[in-house]
Amino acid sequence: MRKQDQVEAGGDAVLGGGDVHRLRPPVSRRTVGRAAAEEPELDPGPLDSRQGALRRRQYSISTLSLLTRRYVKVRGDLLVSIGDGTELTSVERRYAQRCSEYLHQAKSHLQSRRANFFVCSNLLFLADVTLVWLYPYGNLGLRCDAVTARLRSAGPEAQWLTDALEAARKKDDDRFLRSALEDALNHLQEFEQDDAIADDLQVTRLRMLLLYMTGALVMLFLVAPYAVIDLRASQLRGWPVATFENPLVTQWVSAAAVCAVGAVGGILSGLLATRDATTTLLDYRASILRLALKPLVGAVAALTLYFFLTWQVLTGVEVTSGGTFLLVGFLAGFSERYFLRILKAEETAPETRDGRRASAGAAGSPATSAPPSSNVLNERPFDDTPHSCPAIPTARQHPSSTAGTG
Repeated sequence: MRKQDQVEAGGDAVLGGGDVHRLRPPVSRRTVGRAAAEEPELDPGPLDSRQGALRRRQYSISTLSLLTRRYVKVRGDLLVSIGDGTELTSVERRYAQRCSEYLHQAKSHLQSRRANFFVCSNLLFLADVTLVWLYPYGNLGLRCDAVTARLRSAGPEAQWLTDALEAARKKDDDRFLRSALEDALNHLQEFEQDDAIADDLQVTRLRMLLLYMTGALVMLFLVAPYAVIDLRASQLRGWPVATFENPLVTQWVSAAAVCAVGAVGGILSGLLATRDATTTLLDYRASILRLALKPLVGAVAALTLYFFLTWQVLTGVEVTSGGTFLLVGFLAGFSERYFLRILKAEETAPETRDGRRASAGAAGSPATSAPPSSNVLNERPFDDTPHSCPAIPTARQHPSSTAGTG
């Protein structure tokens, strides 16, 4: 900006630290437009809020709002710390310029349509850490109190940082306190980055699993006519409900009906799991993918049981009516525990069970059956909340659609 324009705008040129910093001119009707256009050299400027409207996904909108709030806070702290820039030393000026550069880069990411939120978060963190060396001593003490509260909630592993902050506050030189505060912020940022990386990895795994389950469902549906016996010649009452001239079409329609019932069971299970539950921004994407997996898993489980039940190969289960296919398919989609119970997957291995019986007999106590293991069930990404295991339908319970248990 030329000196003549500075004089016309009412600004003064002040030399400090070898750089020229412009003071804000007095506000008037004539100079308000020009003063709004002028920004201090170290001010990265406000964000363009219209960029947030260009995002359609709720996760992107929420993350953008969170990072925007953080940007506004760090920028405000920077402007308060540097003031008009005339009293900054050469070292403080370098810290201020570095902080302003971090904020400039974070601003470009936030205003981009394809913003990298992870990189933007790290840039805002670096700007926040750089501000530690610019805070006035009064603001520095308040920041230490806030960080100390966060460290106490982080657990006993961060106690040494709390002690370091308390010891540094007793020293006359504030550089010890600023160094301790920087170490504490780095420690907290490491935990946040680890959580964010773990969430990204979990989302990647769930997306791969979603793709695999879709492929498995397609393959099972395609081989359904060749894996299921001719149900028209069987003795099952009322199944298949609709028959066509082409036997392949009949088998596909029957398999599609079982898949649909299993998918509905999975959707109902997801509804009950999320009806009264809450989520956070960190867990939002993973929870959405888990909900998307539930109907797929329900359809695959129902179709798998449909194959086995038509061939009467499940030990202790005998199907005498076609309605049992739909009932078992719905229960398999609603509860994965029921699906594993039908397949006898939750039973203890024979050698382990015999070992427990032998140890119980040696102790003089009657042998009891061990409860089914739930480790695999609790770690499955598509089953967040345990469901009770419904009883297998028997001939006495359902006269019209029976399945006797041995």
